[in-house]
Amino acid sequence: MSRREVPAAPRLPWKKRLAAAADLAIYRTLRHAPIPVASAVGAVLGAISGAFFQKVGSARAMAALRHIRPEATEAERRRMLAAHWRHMGRVMTEYSCLRRLLLAGRIEISGLDALPPAGSPVVVAASHTGSWETISIAISAPGHSVAGFYEPIGNKTRLDIALGERRSLGWIGLAADDRPVRPAIRHMDAGGAFCAYVDEYVDRVVRAPRLGRDMPLNGNIRIAVRLAERTGCPLVFGSCERIGGARFRVTFTAVPLTPGDADATVDAVEALLDAAVRRRPEQWLQITALRLPPA
Repeated sequence: MSRREVPAAPRLPWKKRLAAAADLAIYRTLRHAPIPVASAVGAVLGAISGAFFQKVGSARAMAALRHIRPEATEAERRRMLAAHWRHMGRVMTEYSCLRRLLLAGRIEISGLDALPPAGSPVVVAASHTGSWETISIAISAPGHSVAGFYEPIGNKTRLDIALGERRSLGWIGLAADDRPVRPAIRHMDAGGAFCAYVDEYVDRVVRAPRLGRDMPLNGNIRIAVRLAERTGCPLVFGSCERIGGARFRVTFTAVPLTPGDADATVDAVEALLDAAVRRRPEQWLQITALRLPPA
């Protein structure tokens, strides 16, 4: 019987192989650097990327900033855009020191009393604001076991780095398949915390907040509300803000469940998300992916 041949994985173009090698080299090198240095390197790289390689994303971000900050001048919006790219560069290189941030006293936590004691289930509806990974770190700080969905991204090297760092912090990844609720409920039945980022980008659409778009609120924001209703556990909104360099403030806010009216609870979560995005739009991951209708 002949051995069955397994087709080899397609070879990446040389530019993508070079970029992957650079990402890995930067990550490994900065793991040994002081936190401020690792973050500052990212700011420089992000500024270069934004200035020369992100024309489409920059155009979308400027359109979003005109909607979110109509009172700002065009020059002020351009400064926000430049700040966004520096911020995103910092977020990427800060994966190299993610495990050190809390121990170094660089994560300030506000509203920790909104979370139940460790060992009690909770659903956290989180936002991709600031350094969003610090939200899970803050949830786990008092002893919660944190699980969450993850979506594969095009850059496998960066995904592997992100997942590796999350797992080293005790984060449990759940597949975002066609039955996403069951594994989350099992985790919460065991007393765990479930963290769902409710402003996810799926099928070229940022699911929330609406920001003036005529669209239903589906996806993670509704899953988070449904999980809290089905399990009877607290629902909490979590956001992060960069407050200077590699320093962050994570804020937790309790979200009251409206019995028999899931839409009202979804709207309450969206209102908190909308406020977090409007407060620091330059620190929102999805601002370069948001597609707004013509004004």
